[in-house]
Amino acid sequence: TSENGIYQDTSFRGRSSEMLTGLAMFAEHPILGVGAANYRPNYQRYAQLVGIEFRAEERDAHSLYVQVLAETGILGVMAFLGLVFFLLEALNKAIRTLERSPHLHEWLPWINAIRLALLSYLMTSIFLHNAYIRYFWILVAMALAAIQITDNMLNRRERTTPVEVRR
Repeated sequence: TSENGIYQDTSFRGRSSEMLTGLAMFAEHPILGVGAANYRPNYQRYAQLVGIEFRAEERDAHSLYVQVLAETGILGVMAFLGLVFFLLEALNKAIRTLERSPHLHEWLPWINAIRLALLSYLMTSIFLHNAYIRYFWILVAMALAAIQITDNMLNRRERTTPVEVRR
C-alpha cells in the first residue's frame, strides 16, 4: 500500500492485532475465557498466531468488550451485558417515574446525567480496555444509589400523601 495508507499506521496495526488476539483467545476458550486478568500474560502467545504485529511487551485489548470476551468468555460477557441492560432499564424506569411526579422534577437532571455518563463510558469502551474499569464501577454505584434514593423519595412521598390526593 502507499506510504500514507492505513496499513502503514502502527497504531492501527497494533490495535487491530490486540483486538484480533483477544478474539483468538475467545475462539480457543469460548465458555469461560482465559481467566480474569489473563489477557496480558497470554497476549504474546496468541499474537504470534494472529501474526499482524510482534511486540516484546504485554499488551491490553484496547476494547473493554473484547477484553471481557477474551478473559471471561460468553458467560462473562452475558453477565456484564446483563448488568448494563438491567441498570440502564432501572435508570429509565426511575426517569419515567420522576417525569410523572411533579414534586420530584428537580431530581430528573441528576438521573439523566448519571445515565449519560454511563452511556458515554460504554461507548468509549469500544476503544478503551479495562484499565479504567474502576470508573465504570463508580458509575454503577452512583446509578444504583440514584435509583434507590429515587425509590425512597417516592415511597416517602406516597406514605405522607393522603389517600384522596393520590387518586
